[in-house]
Amino acid sequence: MAEWRAQLKKLTACGNKLPQPFAFFHARPPSGQAWPEGVPSSPTLRELYTLCDGGRFSRLYAWLPQERLIYATEEWAVTYQQFEDDFDEGDDPFDSGRHVVLTTEDETGGPLVWDATTDQLAIFGCDPDGGFGWEPVHKGLESFLQTLFSPPPNSIYAKWDTDWVSAMQHVEKEHQG
Repeated sequence: MAEWRAQLKKLTACGNKLPQPFAFFHARPPSGQAWPEGVPSSPTLRELYTLCDGGRFSRLYAWLPQERLIYATEEWAVTYQQFEDDFDEGDDPFDSGRHVVLTTEDETGGPLVWDATTDQLAIFGCDPDGGFGWEPVHKGLESFLQTLFSPPPNSIYAKWDTDWVSAMQHVEKEHQG
């Protein structure tokens, strides 16, 4: 199984030149900008953004450019405050000093959020039961990125997003040797 950093470097090198049906997926070149002040981080998150400036990683996730992280996080913090009474009892509040919005909204209307305190990734937003809250996705950013960029056969990507799996296999074949 290829390491996520190597896979991401290869995807970034492809630019917008993947053939159909994979052209949908891409990684933007790194911005070279300093990490945004006030945005929580980890070595893994900073490394991700030194390798690329977000992009379309699977059909599930459109990762934000680094410069948008602070704005998206602040926007969701405001949304939380506006609808605080609608959130599930017992859920941790959205805290822009702890949480980072990494992606645009998914099909349920919520973004993928990383929690700097717990290293948990979760979708933040509407619950199937009609409330608001956190839907856990993965424990550990490092492990999540490994699963995302080198999907094992039993992963959600292998079962649901076969185009993404095929795109990553195509990237691997194109950059062998």
